[in-house]
Amino acid sequence: MDSELLHQLLIRSAHTNPDALALRDEAGDLSYSELLEEACRLAKWLLDCGLDRGEPVAILMERRREQAVAIFASSLAGGSFVVLSPQHKPRQLQHILSHCGARFLLVQPSFHGRVLGFKGHSLLLDSLLPPCRPIAVDEAGTLCWCAIRSSFEPELPSLATTLHGDDLGTIIYTSGSTGLAKGVLIPQRNLVRGAEIVGGYLNLRAEDRLLGVLSFAFDYGLNQLTSAVHAGASLVLHDYFLARDLVPLLREEAITGFAGLRPIWLAMFQGRFAVSQSQDDPPNFPALRYVTNTGGTIPSPVLKAMRRYFPAAEIYLMYGLTEAFRSTYLPPLELPQRPTSIGKAIPGVEVLVIDDKGQEVGPGEEGELIHAGELVARGYLDDDEATSRVFRPDPRPAHQGMVVYSGDVVRRDEEGFLYFVSRRDELIKAAGHRVSPTEIEEAALRCCAATQAVAFAREAEEGHNLEIVLILEAEGETVDLRALRNALRDELPSYMLPGSIRLEARLPRTATGKIDRAALRR
Repeated sequence: MDSELLHQLLIRSAHTNPDALALRDEAGDLSYSELLEEACRLAKWLLDCGLDRGEPVAILMERRREQAVAIFASSLAGGSFVVLSPQHKPRQLQHILSHCGARFLLVQPSFHGRVLGFKGHSLLLDSLLPPCRPIAVDEAGTLCWCAIRSSFEPELPSLATTLHGDDLGTIIYTSGSTGLAKGVLIPQRNLVRGAEIVGGYLNLRAEDRLLGVLSFAFDYGLNQLTSAVHAGASLVLHDYFLARDLVPLLREEAITGFAGLRPIWLAMFQGRFAVSQSQDDPPNFPALRYVTNTGGTIPSPVLKAMRRYFPAAEIYLMYGLTEAFRSTYLPPLELPQRPTSIGKAIPGVEVLVIDDKGQEVGPGEEGELIHAGELVARGYLDDDEATSRVFRPDPRPAHQGMVVYSGDVVRRDEEGFLYFVSRRDELIKAAGHRVSPTEIEEAALRCCAATQAVAFAREAEEGHNLEIVLILEAEGETVDLRALRNALRDELPSYMLPGSIRLEARLPRTATGKIDRAALRR
C-alpha cells in the first residue's frame, strides 16, 4: 500500500502502540486500535453503499471523536472527504454539498435538520460505542450508525483499487469574494507530507498531548489531527465558550502543545474576559512545551502577553494558505529579535517574493509571496478561471511545476526573514501613498482596548476621495473614540488616519473564524 496515504498514518500508529490514547473528548476516549477499528467499520459501510475511488464524503459534526473516525474511514474506503463547518448556514451547506457532488453524508444528529434536502446516502453518526440511545430518523431513509454498526467487522477493508499519493484526499472550502466558498483540491500526498513537515519542526512525539480547539474544516485544525496521528500522540478535543476557559484545561490534561488562531489569543489576552496576568500569581503550565499561532499576525502587545503567560513554552509563529497549506514559520529562538516576522520557508517548500513583472525583489522591497515546491494543491474544484489566476507556472525560467500566487504582500530582510505587509487586494491608495490596512489596525489595537480592528477604504460622501474606515470590535464603553483619534495622530501619518471609526460588539466572521472583510465592506 502506498506510504503517502492518510490512513497509513493511522495504521502505523495503531500497530506501533495500539493501547495509546489517540483521541479524547467530553464523551470519552479512543485508543489507536479503537480508532482504527471504528474507521474500518465505517469504511466498509461506505464501500457497501458504492463509494467510488476519490469520491467525496461530506462530514457535518462538531469537533469530536466521530469526526476523526469519519475522516480516516473515508480514506480507508478509497474516497476523499469534505469537512463541513457547524457554523455554516443551510444555504452554505447546500452550496458545498451540491458543488462537490457528494452522495454520502455523515452527520451528527443535532445537525440533521440543516440538511434535510440531501438526496444521497445519509448516516447519523452519534455514539461510536454501545450503549447508545435510539434516534428517530426521517422518511428519506437516513440510517442510524448505532443501529447497523454491529453488522460491519473491524478488519481493514479490501480496497477495490490501490490509491496513490496523487489521488484526491480532501476538498477544503474557503471563503470566496463572491460569498460562495471555493473548494481547494488537496491530494493524499499533501495531507501526509504536511503532517510530517509540521510534526518535524514541532518535534512531535508519542508522549505529546495536544489540545484541539481548531475546526477540522480549517487546514491547520486538520493538520493538527494528522500530525498527532503521524506521531502517535494524543489529541484532546474541546469546545470552549470563553478563551480563558482553556487555561484550566491546559493543566488538567497536562497539555504539551497548544495551537491557536489570532482571535483566540486576542480574546485570551485582551478585552473583558482576558486571563489574569498578575505578577503576584504567575501562571504555571509545567507540561506545556510549545504554543503555535496561524491565521493572521498577532499584535505586539498580545505577543508580549503570550510570552509572559507561557514563559517556559516555545512560541511558533506560522503563516500559510489553504492552497499551499503551510508556507513559513518563525523558529522560537528568533522570536525575541524579530517578533513581527512570519519566518522563512518550512522544510520541503520554497517561497519567493516577486514584483509585478515576475522578478524576485531584493531585501527591503515589497512583493507578492509565491509558494513553490511541495504542498501546492491541485487547484479549485470546477473553477478554471480562479485556478488559472492563483495556480500558475513557476516564474523562474529554469524551474518547472506550478506555484501558488498568495495575494499577500511581504518583504524580506537582509537575513531572509519575511514580514507580512498586507493583502494585495486590500492596499489603500491614499494621498499618493500605498497604505497597508494592517498597519492602521495594529496601531488602533495598541491605542485602545478593542480586541479586533479592520481598516479599509471607501469613497467619501463629499467627493471622490477615498476615506479610510476603521471598525473596532469592542464593548462601547471600553473605547474612548476621542482619545483613540488623538492617540492615532501620534502613531500614524496624516494620510493614514481613518476618517471614520465605528464600534461593533462583534464583527462578522467566516466559518473558520476569520474576520469577514467582504461582509464588512458590504
